[in-house]
Amino acid sequence: MHQVVQLAAGGEDTTDNAQALCPNCHRHVWAMDITYIPMANGFVYLAAIIDWATRKVLTHRVPITMQADFCIAAISMDGKGAWRDNVFVERLWRTIKYDEVYLKAYESVSHARESLARFIAFYNTGRPHSSLDGQTPDEVYFANSLDERKAA
Repeated sequence: MHQVVQLAAGGEDTTDNAQALCPNCHRHVWAMDITYIPMANGFVYLAAIIDWATRKVLTHRVPITMQADFCIAAISMDGKGAWRDNVFVERLWRTIKYDEVYLKAYESVSHARESLARFIAFYNTGRPHSSLDGQTPDEVYFANSLDERKAA
């Protein structure tokens, strides 16, 4: 039986409480959001799911529309709860936009998809994070997975 911990209930500061509530819950507390990505002509959307504890981008998609089938699983904190509820994804958006998107003018959707995929791979594997003691999200994520397997 799994314990269900509802984070962000009542608007409490979940940023500080997530690790205290569940210190070994990497891969169990995720955040998801959607943002727009400007291109030379028009824009695309970028959706990502990240692991809260390790900041690893678990998956992402770059659709050209926000149709119901794509957005049905998206949870947006816009206008609800506190800004802290999705702070890690908002930090990811800032990093992607300032370190990648604003430096380029994507000429096509395929160019945007390729460049964003390359940057997210770098973000996970090659970009150290101060909040992770200088490690990359992948280093922390996979080290924690190995620790879990040894404990089992």
